[in-house]
Amino acid sequence: MTFLTKLCEQPENASGNRPASWEGLNAVTESEWLKCVDPEHMRRFLEGNVPERKLRLFASAGFQEIAHLFPEACQQQAIEMLGQLAEGIVTADVRSAIGSSLHHALPPFITTENASHDPYVLALMLYREFRSSSIGHHAVAATCGRADGAAARRKQCCYLRDIIGNPFQPVAFDPSWQTLSVVRLAQGMYDARSFDKMPDLSDALERAGCRNEAILGHCRKPGEHVRGCWVVDLALGKEGLTDASKWVDHSFDKYKRRQPCPSCAKLLRTDNAKQCFECGSDWHDPSNIIRRGSQIHLRG
Repeated sequence: MTFLTKLCEQPENASGNRPASWEGLNAVTESEWLKCVDPEHMRRFLEGNVPERKLRLFASAGFQEIAHLFPEACQQQAIEMLGQLAEGIVTADVRSAIGSSLHHALPPFITTENASHDPYVLALMLYREFRSSSIGHHAVAATCGRADGAAARRKQCCYLRDIIGNPFQPVAFDPSWQTLSVVRLAQGMYDARSFDKMPDLSDALERAGCRNEAILGHCRKPGEHVRGCWVVDLALGKEGLTDASKWVDHSFDKYKRRQPCPSCAKLLRTDNAKQCFECGSDWHDPSNIIRRGSQIHLRG
């Protein structure tokens, strides 16, 4: 498998009219959102329209799931710090130091076509998640280094639906539902990253007067919940979302100023990119380009 190999399955086609403002690159209908199997397509739809915290929590969930595959202490620390980045409690100096540690911890590039997991791809994607402005993109790209990549991407789609909910059907949360019992349950699950008490939260919300089927149903339905779950966030008074039909497609502003990669000359994905999706080159260190384990001098 080459680095250029497509990382994600295409989302399933679905009928339905897209909002007028969403006729561009990242357009998604409600029916597509509910059954999409491509987390990168969903992530791009959200980018620029939801709080960065939501996407950082998505990235955190993606790397938390494979934390056991990272042997270095700095990598474990970085995965934990992804969640702290979402809460805005990591200073720029600390983030830079962790990024440097991740860079030095990159293993040699090894072709592992038949291996169960590719340690180079996984480590590189964690490093780039810290450096990139495309929040969550490298959590998706890390599935390229996993033997169960397709299943992992489907699970990431579930993570996004748990974190965002249905952006086409935003839910209003009555502050009167934030009783002491509701807040304690929600905060306990959020802090512990353990969501086995979601049915209890549903019962507490019902006792508080909540009759919203979307909220109660999300708490009671089977499936995995992660930090950033939209119901838990609403119960804790964290930021909500606007109706997706009012969102703006930011893709054109992001892609119209693209520059060529200094290594392969292919167009970069963003105007401020520090790595190339096509050839894998990385130039966060301006003195050289790191390309899949080897160094390539910058072109004059």
